[in-house]
Amino acid sequence: MSEPVSVLPTGSPAGGYILRTLPQNTNQTIMLPVFSLISRRDANEPWIEELFRYSGYKSKKEFVLNEFVLPLVDLHILFSIQNGLTTEFHQQNVMIKVNKDTRKIEGLVIKDMDSHFIDQSLRKNALGISTNDLPITQEMSYLFRFKMAQDNQIKSYMDIMRTRSFEWVLKYVLNSKDLESILREADTRYLTAFNHQFPEFSVSRMSEVKTAWDRVHQKYTTADEADVYRRMNEADTKKNRGFIIESIDKVQSKLSERRFSNVPVARLSCAHFYLSF
Repeated sequence: MSEPVSVLPTGSPAGGYILRTLPQNTNQTIMLPVFSLISRRDANEPWIEELFRYSGYKSKKEFVLNEFVLPLVDLHILFSIQNGLTTEFHQQNVMIKVNKDTRKIEGLVIKDMDSHFIDQSLRKNALGISTNDLPITQEMSYLFRFKMAQDNQIKSYMDIMRTRSFEWVLKYVLNSKDLESILREADTRYLTAFNHQFPEFSVSRMSEVKTAWDRVHQKYTTADEADVYRRMNEADTKKNRGFIIESIDKVQSKLSERRFSNVPVARLSCAHFYLSF
C-alpha cells in the first residue's frame, strides 16, 4: 500500500497519522483487518458471522480453520521457515480479502512489513538463498538479523500470530474446546514444516521449538558472523539504530520539503510493502 502522506501535527501529544491508498484493482474487493471480523456493525451482524453464512460450511470451526487459520500459518511458514524472514501477522497487519458480491474469502493481504526482519545467515548457510541484491548494508543486516530476526523466529509465531490473530479474536467466535482444537492443528502444521526443513533438530512439542531454533542458528551462524554480532552487541546498539533512523529521516525530510513544505511530515517506516495471497 502506498503512503502518499504522513502527518505529525506540531506539538501534538497524540501522535500523527498516515494516509494510505488501497492497491489497484480492488473495486470488487472488501479488505477486512482481522480485528474487524468481530467488531459491531450497527444493526448488522459481525463480519465473521456474515462470511460464515455465505461460506457454505456447516461448522464454524471448520470455516475458521480452513479459510483463515491454516492459510495464515502456511504463509508464516513460507516466510519464516522456508525463507528466513520473521513475520508480524497480528490482527492489524493481516487483512481478509472478500469478494463484494459473493462474500467469499478470496485470500489474505499482508501489510506493514517493516518488522519482517531478514535472517541473513539462515538464508545463506541453511536455505541456500542469496540476499546480495537486497538494498541493505552489511552492518544493518547484521544488526537487524541478530537482534531481531533470530529472537523473533518463535515469537513471531507464538506471541504475535497465534496469540493476537487467533486467540484474541477467535475466542469471541468459538467455544473454548473448538478454539483449543484449532490452535493444536495450527501448531501441528508449524511443527511438521519445521521438522521437514530442519530434520536434524526435529521437535514434537511447541515448548521445544525455541531451543531448536537456537540450535539451528548456532549451527548456521559462521564464526565471522558471530564475531560481528559480539562486537556490535558490545557497542552502543541504540546509537547504531539511531544512525539508521537518522539516515531515513534525511530522505524523508527532503521529500517533505519538496512536496509539502508547510506540513510537518513524520518519519515513515523504511519498508512498507503490500502482498496479496
